[in-house]
Amino acid sequence: MGTGSTTETGAYKSVNDNLPKLTSRYKFNNGYFGERGNKNFIRTITSSNPQKSATEFFSTISEGGSFSESSNGKASIATMADGTVISYRTITTTENSPAVEINIRYSSESGSLKYQKIHFIRKD
Repeated sequence: MGTGSTTETGAYKSVNDNLPKLTSRYKFNNGYFGERGNKNFIRTITSSNPQKSATEFFSTISEGGSFSESSNGKASIATMADGTVISYRTITTTENSPAVEINIRYSSESGSLKYQKIHFIRKD
């Protein structure tokens, strides 16, 4: 997921800085990525390779963040300059569905982005 904490220029980034790279590649509507799941903040993105897509999504949205691991070792966590916390889990309660959680609770610059958990699921 990356061990660095800044961009190549050495600057921390806000999540809002990284959104254009993702909104051009993934469905983005009313602050949410993908399709609505069983709750509004639960989202799904279909892919032929969910693991690869989730890894690429996390790497892109967390670029310029400060990285750590969760206390149980099951998630990679990026804290952005604006306070947004992004976590990536390869194993979730949904089988074969890695997830990226975007928590904007402490964000000062999240733009139109809303709190969400995105599950990457295999395209049938």
